[in-house]
Amino acid sequence: DSSMNVIDDGISIKPKDGLRINPTGMFTKLISFFKKKSQKEADFTIDINHNNKDGLSINNAEDRSILKIKGNGNIGVNTEEPKYNLHVEGILGMNSRVGTFENGEVSANVRQ
Repeated sequence: DSSMNVIDDGISIKPKDGLRINPTGMFTKLISFFKKKSQKEADFTIDINHNNKDGLSINNAEDRSILKIKGNGNIGVNTEEPKYNLHVEGILGMNSRVGTFENGEVSANVRQ
């Protein structure tokens, strides 16, 4: 069967929206990615409103949100509730940085 049904499959194409993907039923998963055809569980998924938390999530095989994009523009890494433009739960590594710090203090590098 090569036809898709918008109601049953949650997929449609419209000139205004382009490819439109909606979760089906009570589920929040939009897309699941598998390394092998024989797998029963996905390696990664893209969900909308994962764990009843607004936003778009990329989740790992343990169904933990590793990247969250909120409607207000905040992006979270390893957090489902980003409070800042870029909110990282964990250690942030970078080769260089550019910017200013208007007032206050910044503590030195801390190694764990």
